[in-house]
Amino acid sequence: MKIKQIEAICKQAKRIEVIETQEGQWLSDGYAAYPVYNLPILTQEIIFAMFDVPAEKRDKISFFQRNEDGRYNYKDDDPNELCTHQEHLYILKEGRLLLPLYTSNGVSFIDRKYIRPFENEENGYDFFERTTLTVKPIS
Repeated sequence: MKIKQIEAICKQAKRIEVIETQEGQWLSDGYAAYPVYNLPILTQEIIFAMFDVPAEKRDKISFFQRNEDGRYNYKDDDPNELCTHQEHLYILKEGRLLLPLYTSNGVSFIDRKYIRPFENEENGYDFFERTTLTVKPIS
């Protein structure tokens, strides 16, 4: 996985979120989350240094650090996950390249920019849908 691609996604969104899970750390822009391995505990200072964010631009990027809250399954596998089917074509919509994925609920689309961190994987990648999302009521 390319950390520079994750950096680009977070910088474009002007949002960096570090999620601490039992399985490790994840980086997110608020829409997609990526596992990161073999890094120190990521703090705001470490992330801004690692991503070369100058001091004068740091107040323009939102930074959040949180522990997993049980709403999502961050484990590598899930017995309830289902393989999606993808066509090898993209749809251009409002300047974004969207990949259609056929799921149990119909067609879903994923912005190609969220796939770029995986494009160097030797064995390729597959998409799965998870049906284990639990939504906690707002207190």
